[in-house]
Amino acid sequence: MANIGTFTKTEQGYVGEIIPRNACRGPWTNTLDGRFAVQLPYKKYRTEVTLDAFNLINLFDRNKGQVQYVSFGQISQPATVPTSVTATAPLTGYNISTLVSPTFTTFLRDDLRSRWQLQLGVHLRF
Repeated sequence: MANIGTFTKTEQGYVGEIIPRNACRGPWTNTLDGRFAVQLPYKKYRTEVTLDAFNLINLFDRNKGQVQYVSFGQISQPATVPTSVTATAPLTGYNISTLVSPTFTTFLRDDLRSRWQLQLGVHLRF
């Protein structure tokens, strides 16, 4: 059994075992958003120009502010059903060779949400 406090096993080390609670948590995501707004007086209309900045952490350091998610798409499809199932060749159900391969990545990066973005807006009130 793994030491739950330090997570000594990786996700691949739990193949065929019951995974303990909190052993497979996703990575933490840090983001910082900002808004700059200016009100412009124009006769009886009030105009507001805004500039929104999303994921400012990634703007200052390109290695930070990454959004990662579990790679469900890399898990292989169920194995094909053999024509004969015997005691020496039982039906296992799934092919887990991709899950235990050394090239398997547990988390993928979301490219669009991991980038910093700017948005310019105008708000007219009359």
